[in-house]
Amino acid sequence: MSDSGPAAIPRRIFVYLRALVRFAAFIVLGPLVGWLVVVIGLMLRGVPDDALHALPLSLAYGYAIGAIPAAVAGFVVAVRDVLSRPVTPIFALALGAAVGAIWGVYLASTGAGYVYLGTLAFVGAIVATLACWWVTRGLRREAMR
Repeated sequence: MSDSGPAAIPRRIFVYLRALVRFAAFIVLGPLVGWLVVVIGLMLRGVPDDALHALPLSLAYGYAIGAIPAAVAGFVVAVRDVLSRPVTPIFALALGAAVGAIWGVYLASTGAGYVYLGTLAFVGAIVATLACWWVTRGLRREAMR
């Protein structure tokens, strides 16, 4: 099938909209999943009980901090979608590890006490990228029908 002519215009618009939906899903879901990983990791390490009242505030902070790596991963997935290159689970894992490594090193470098937080951010980025990929993987399959 050719990508030229009047019929290609609606298909191209559909491809860009699909990529935009995937990008938006990463922005909305990624920080939430990453935040959950970090909170669970901190609880396993032993967070004081009186710190639990700050969970709603930490969610807002998690979105503020997690939006950047989620946007990077979402952008890469969206661009691959536009270029008609499917994102495999291995690619999503590698992308999450790359984004998480950069983000984790950055967070760990902001202070000596944040090395554990950097490790949790690394794991959180991997889990969030895989979760977002899993949620949006059906978009390509539906488009191919």
